[in-house]
Amino acid sequence: MNDDNQCSTPNELSNYKISWTTNSPVVEPEEEEDEEEEENRQQEFIRYRILDTEPEQCYDDLTALGALALNCPMVSISLIDTFSNRIFRKSHIGFDDIHSSLGDDPSKIPCVQCIRSREDLYVLEDISKVTIPISVDEGIKFYAGAAIVSNNGYCLGSFCVMDYKPRTLTEVQKTAIKSLSAQVVAQLELRASRFRIDTLQMSSKELQKQLEEKTRMLGVVSHDIRTPLSSIMASSELMLNDQEFPQKFSNYVKNNIDGSKYINKLVSELLEIVQCDDERVMQNLDVELIDMVTFVNRILMQHVLSANRKNIRLKYGISLTSDTQVSTFVQIEHLHSRMMRRRSSTSIIQWNSDSNELLSQTYQPHSSSPITCLVDMVKMEQVINNLLSNAIKYSKIDSTVEVVVGRTEGDTKAFVSVKDSGPGIPEREIPNLFRPFVKISGVRPTGGESSTGLGLSIVKKIVEAHRGVVQVQSTEKEFSLFKVVLPLHSTPRRISSSSSYSSVSSLSLGGREEEEEEQKFLNVLVADDNAINRRLMAQVLEKRGHEVRMAADGEEALQIFEAEGGHNHFDIVLLDEEMPKLTGLDVVRHIRELEVGMKNVRMPLLSISGHGTEEYVKKIIEAGVDATCSKPFKINEFVRLVEEHGYQRNNCIK
Repeated sequence: MNDDNQCSTPNELSNYKISWTTNSPVVEPEEEEDEEEEENRQQEFIRYRILDTEPEQCYDDLTALGALALNCPMVSISLIDTFSNRIFRKSHIGFDDIHSSLGDDPSKIPCVQCIRSREDLYVLEDISKVTIPISVDEGIKFYAGAAIVSNNGYCLGSFCVMDYKPRTLTEVQKTAIKSLSAQVVAQLELRASRFRIDTLQMSSKELQKQLEEKTRMLGVVSHDIRTPLSSIMASSELMLNDQEFPQKFSNYVKNNIDGSKYINKLVSELLEIVQCDDERVMQNLDVELIDMVTFVNRILMQHVLSANRKNIRLKYGISLTSDTQVSTFVQIEHLHSRMMRRRSSTSIIQWNSDSNELLSQTYQPHSSSPITCLVDMVKMEQVINNLLSNAIKYSKIDSTVEVVVGRTEGDTKAFVSVKDSGPGIPEREIPNLFRPFVKISGVRPTGGESSTGLGLSIVKKIVEAHRGVVQVQSTEKEFSLFKVVLPLHSTPRRISSSSSYSSVSSLSLGGREEEEEEQKFLNVLVADDNAINRRLMAQVLEKRGHEVRMAADGEEALQIFEAEGGHNHFDIVLLDEEMPKLTGLDVVRHIRELEVGMKNVRMPLLSISGHGTEEYVKKIIEAGVDATCSKPFKINEFVRLVEEHGYQRNNCIK
């Protein structure tokens, strides 16, 4: 092969053919083009999406530069499309058409000879003196071309110049042609990259659209499932609270409640899985800097009752060094549960597990060595709750669950570990723990509790979104230990203890609490297209002494609201979301529009919906809803929300 300053002569091409790629510069006797090779060339054209495209300024600039640098009347970016037996000129000067045929014998075409020559530059200084057959337009005496070779090594065409008179190129002119050919390749690769990006963006948009559609559909399904569940659970609660209900049927009713709770949990976790798959949700965590010891202590208190049912002792350890071995534990037992709820979240009873005696030590979260992390409190509480629930669920009756908060890995990480006294997990099953719907063979809850198989997969996604990891240790027939490891941060945010352990007082369905006896009844408007749910809500509220008007859809709700005095009559409006004619959100927006211009007037609006996603709750709160009560609701919680918001307005107006 010649060096850069040389070019091939046409006589060298009369009896030989050279491979179309630059990968194997082997001269071989002329034969039919290799089909696979030609197919690869064609795939390059497809990758670039260049054939039969409209003129583009970037290519036209290159041909203009060529005409100026070479002082030639004819310049072309010529691409050889053998499948269509033609030349496609992406940009040209001095040619009549962007296409021309390769004819019966393409080997006579100078551009074909150029790409077969395998030289950096192919030059015919005086075509009239060439001894091999050449097919050019009449009058053309000069041709010079540099092969256009893709980054994958396939010759696609040439950047060529022609003239009506014989010429000899200077070294500068030769370099100019080769440089312009290289720029054509650069533009082609840029084009291919742009298409790849566009394709990825389109794919991303399509995937996002599918995810949103899946979320929407699951929301609708969730609502449709939770609506009858709400009826079942509320009816069951009413029966159990009815003194005239036959006690011999109470177990059947409790089974209905337990089954409904399981279905509700399954629906909730399915929605959570979808949310965790939505990158927008997981990338927009509402993080706060919190003290992990105080945070976990508060959550731990919520599990005292479920642990007491199985006589399981909850122990809480704090490690302020990188040593994860803790000998001093908090022991939370049923005897201490009332006292613990009354204590500040910064004050913790401690128990020495070695000497088995109660210690009077207090943890100060703002000491010189706080254990603080940036977390989304709602989502991280879900993680800790899941691990604690599992530990209690799988621990043996009359055993111990140990929870430890501490530092590890050179004081750069914080951890929360939960250790049960359960059957352990077979080593072969550990890799499957965090897959959705997977249940470990041979491992069953010790108290007959149910499991959906979704919780740990949600835990893993949430922890990873916090740039943390979940670690597992287990010994069969002894224990399982789950450790959440998170980045450690400084300067903790103080968690208010005023509401940490406040218990919601139970509400009697038979009459008001003593402190509410002097409260006036509420005028309540209930809108739900499900007749059973509508009647149940009315029945619960009427037993509390409230007046209830019912509507079967959003349109009827607005008609009743306006006909009966609107803001001057009703104290609160309860709205289902999925209603015909007008949705709950439509009613919310209409009522809020009525309030524009009114002084100090705001109707309490409570959403009663089966939609359970955070995104949906955020959406309806932004629309003007004051509070949400998800189906299936607990009667006490439902009554508390209605009366809390209704009496607030009632006391202001009446």
